Amino acid sequence: MAAVRSLSVVGLAWLLLLVLPTWSWAHGFAGQRFFPTTLAIDDPFVSDELSFLIRHIKEPGQGEEPPTVSTEIAAEYTKRLTPRLGLSLGGSFLHLNPDEGSTENGFSNLEVGAKYQLITSASSEALLSLGLTAEVGGTGSRSVGADSFSTLSPSLFFGKGFGDLPETVPFLRPFALTGALAVNIPTRRKTVTTQVDPLSGEISQEVERHPITLSWGITLQYNLQYLQAFVKDVGLGAPFNRMIPLVELALDTCLNRGCGGQTTGTVAWGISSLMICSPRVWGAPCSRNGGSRAMRPHQAIIVLCGLALTLGGLRTAWGHAFPQRAEPSAGAAVAVAPTLVRIWFDAALEPVFSSLRVQTARGQPINHEEGQVDAGDTTLLTVRLPPLTPGTYRVLWSVVARDGHRTEGTYTFTVQQWP
Repeated sequence: MAAVRSLSVVGLAWLLLLVLPTWSWAHGFAGQRFFPTTLAIDDPFVSDELSFLIRHIKEPGQGEEPPTVSTEIAAEYTKRLTPRLGLSLGGSFLHLNPDEGSTENGFSNLEVGAKYQLITSASSEALLSLGLTAEVGGTGSRSVGADSFSTLSPSLFFGKGFGDLPETVPFLRPFALTGALAVNIPTRRKTVTTQVDPLSGEISQEVERHPITLSWGITLQYNLQYLQAFVKDVGLGAPFNRMIPLVELALDTCLNRGCGGQTTGTVAWGISSLMICSPRVWGAPCSRNGGSRAMRPHQAIIVLCGLALTLGGLRTAWGHAFPQRAEPSAGAAVAVAPTLVRIWFDAALEPVFSSLRVQTARGQPINHEEGQVDAGDTTLLTVRLPPLTPGTYRVLWSVVARDGHRTEGTYTFTVQQWP
């Protein structure tokens, strides 16, 4: 009866997940800094997202448990109620095939959560969010290891881009960090199982302790789109100008109840793309204290979208309009003063809500007319310039794509001294 009730709860929740109307993609912005969603570390932003992930791994045996091939199909839906507040609902289906014994199938416990984006600093390219996640005990199947008790996880998430570094270190500015810190508090301290020997009638008890754990980790990212659009145009074309190489480190530390101080974790490297599916290619995970460690559903290694979408150049899958190229380009030093600034984007722009301005290094405006979207090419934003004297100039653009998303950014170019 309990199994039927759990299956009904999970099935209903998944049905609600599937019929909810919003279909979008996950990302976050702080000023001109784009933070992609990552797998091992939860995101520091609130977003609308429906994700399906698959994990297939052979887990090492622990104690009397044999090594097991685990296949997990997970889904998570996140929905913004306001621009700063979002809710999430997630669950997974597991197929366990141990080296010894029979295979098991079943749902994991449901996970529900809330996240509030507390701080967003455009100038510092920084995000800070608070969250609370609950794994609801008894909603999953015990045959696949779902606990009968719940676990609460208050969390802190952050993201920081290095675009505010001095222009004397330009190639460090595309770097960014994201991270998460969560305390996992079980609602039950221990589980006591009583067994009776059928032959002797002797009664024995087995005690399983449920410790409080600390989940923590960081990602280090290098945004090639940021390099191209805001630092220096180094000539990268598609798909490389959309890629964000990154490394993720995810760790869990046991805090009490017999295992205090023990830490396990994974390291993963890969490439994220500024596309709807955020496809990635992952390196092999490794464990700090030997062997591999099972990941949570959102830490899946295989993404259903696949690498082909990254290499295929599907511009329509982008959630925002991003610069493809510019004249003069970011970081350029030109011998002849330009009469126009032109920026090509990867999506059509809304003319009424898109603008382009040019300033001196001291912030004095240069152009006397507003930038305009080209009538014959709605991906092109142009502004005319008066005669420019030698010096450094800053280009500031703000655009709205046809899908309603706004992006903005700035870069500099230099007019060289006349000979």
